[in-house]
Amino acid sequence: MNMHTQACCPRCQTRFTCNAGAIQACGCRQVDLTDAEARFIRTVAVQTNAAGCFCTRCLEDLKVEYRRQPQTTNHNV
Repeated sequence: MNMHTQACCPRCQTRFTCNAGAIQACGCRQVDLTDAEARFIRTVAVQTNAAGCFCTRCLEDLKVEYRRQPQTTNHNV
């Protein structure tokens, strides 16, 4: 089984290597997310019908987007 696959970020269309088969080595593990930030990103993925993994740059961008929202609109999904 191939642990490394080529993926395309559904948000920016950047191609990257996804290591979901070896999750400890996956690039997404480099992005430290709170539970609330991860819920927000999952909500964005569902609302935009995103299929697949976001690249680390988009994960960081979405993290910033979440933090810029007024506290009362932060998603607690």
